[in-house]
Amino acid sequence: MVFYVFVQWIILNIVIAMILDIFTNVSEEMDHEFEQLGHIKQLKSMENKMGKNNFSQYCKNIGEQIVKEEVDKDKLK
Repeated sequence: MVFYVFVQWIILNIVIAMILDIFTNVSEEMDHEFEQLGHIKQLKSMENKMGKNNFSQYCKNIGEQIVKEEVDKDKLK
């Protein structure tokens, strides 16, 4: 009887640990998704303020700058 209770206690702890781990991972993923959604909303508001053409040109310039920085980092290695 003691062995049975002990084994059940261990299994219950394992199940609870798995549930908490899954909950933590899902919570972190949802936080990340909400953060990305916030960034998208900021970009959309910037696009509305700047106009579609100006915003596209600005993004293109920023993208080119990021690519150049990454290439420079690779050259330094």
